[in-house]
Amino acid sequence: MSASLDALAKLTGIVAAIAAVVGGFFALWSYQQENEKRLDDKKKATLQFVQMFNSDEFLGIRMKTLNYIDNGITCDPSIAINSDRLNIFAYVDFFDSVKICVDQNVCDKDSAQEFFERYANYHWPALKKHILQNRKHEKEFGVRTPYGSGLEKMAATPVDLKPFVKCLQGGETSR
Repeated sequence: MSASLDALAKLTGIVAAIAAVVGGFFALWSYQQENEKRLDDKKKATLQFVQMFNSDEFLGIRMKTLNYIDNGITCDPSIAINSDRLNIFAYVDFFDSVKICVDQNVCDKDSAQEFFERYANYHWPALKKHILQNRKHEKEFGVRTPYGSGLEKMAATPVDLKPFVKCLQGGETSR
């Protein structure tokens, strides 16, 4: 009987080891599936920002922002009237929202960078004076993330604006 108990104990140990290995593989497989799903969800969240950016409503804000840049806000941010500032604020705030989404690991960093970098590379240097001027007032509000930090962070290789902005050329642009 002692021999059969020893055999049963060995068999139980083998079954437990097999169950642990199978359970480990299942846990790893489940983790990989969940991680892949999460990556897909992150890309979906990023694509929602892309869709917002390309929406008719936001396209109007983008066009007005470009117009303000062409008309000299890059050189003199004080020329912006209140409605101009509201559109510029919406544009800059959009990039801040993308940055928060990426920083919180809800959006996919590479996808966001790939799509929005081209816009940030132009708009960061164009709106930099305006943004820095507004940051001076933020200390009073105790914000954790500075205004325009999304646009600044997304601008991996800011462009030289002279070929594009009239006030930097002292004449007309070729646009």
